[in-house]
Amino acid sequence: MRFRYRDNRGRVVALADVASLLKAIRAGVLTADSQLAVDDEKSFQRAELVVAYQQAAVAVSRTGGIPESTATAPPPRWHARTRVRIGAGIVAIALLGVLATLRLQSIGRDHARQFAAAATAGPSHLAENMLAKLTAEFGDSAAVSQHRLQDWVDRQRFPDHFRGSALHGVASLRGVRANAARYGKIADSLQLQSRDFAILLVQRAESAEAADTALNGLMGSVEDALVQWQREFNAWADIQRGAAATLDSLAGFVLDHQQSFAIREGQPVFLSHTDGNRFRELADNLGSFAGREKAWADALRERRPEWMTALSEGDRPRFGRSVLSGPASN
Repeated sequence: MRFRYRDNRGRVVALADVASLLKAIRAGVLTADSQLAVDDEKSFQRAELVVAYQQAAVAVSRTGGIPESTATAPPPRWHARTRVRIGAGIVAIALLGVLATLRLQSIGRDHARQFAAAATAGPSHLAENMLAKLTAEFGDSAAVSQHRLQDWVDRQRFPDHFRGSALHGVASLRGVRANAARYGKIADSLQLQSRDFAILLVQRAESAEAADTALNGLMGSVEDALVQWQREFNAWADIQRGAAATLDSLAGFVLDHQQSFAIREGQPVFLSHTDGNRFRELADNLGSFAGREKAWADALRERRPEWMTALSEGDRPRFGRSVLSGPASN
């Protein structure tokens, strides 16, 4: 992933990768108010609205980002395997065994015995603390991204487009369809960028493990934990894509039936019962996605009670909010 931002003189500065992005944030040359573009995007937007910046800012605020030594070093050999495993959920335990074997061959015989003894004894207290810290960082970053998406949805004021005279506003409804498509693309982008952030965290775990024998096994533990976290996040992203597709269908249906309904007390009254039932079905489906999201969040908090505890109330997402009617009822 590549980035471009405008400095305080308006010049475009290129960043080759996420490590360079972290370095720019640490240095203070890239802030939330900076104009930022990702990959081949032609348009710039405020950095605070870009998911990659949000995730990197969380990493810098919590830990200072990845070590300088890893910013310029080429990706380690496990990088491609981790991307496949985290992106597609493929377990690659055999490769971890190969990696451990290679490490044992690279150290002395006495050190190898110590390494094996430590592995048999299980992860150290230090490794467990580091694991908790890295996985919490991923969860908090995901929550911040979710909160920003919810704020974006709120700013679109979708309910206003489906009441009163707005129901006959062709341009308005076309705008809803365009924003529904963008909604789905944002969900896709969040999913991909969360995967990349997980890979970055595994890279940090690998670097820490290589520097301290007390952290033996950390990389594998972090990778396992983030595979599970990625599955959780993917389930949430699926809900958002479903809501976006249903929103598009609802706006498209109203556009296609402009001559088939009148407006009474701000609500459409269709000449055909079939059309009226279809409109209500689509609207109810949007509400069901809010319910699914709330159930997802409640189940996740039950499994992970530590989730979001480090975030202020204002930074936490509000799960169960319907696109058309606000918070879902319990």
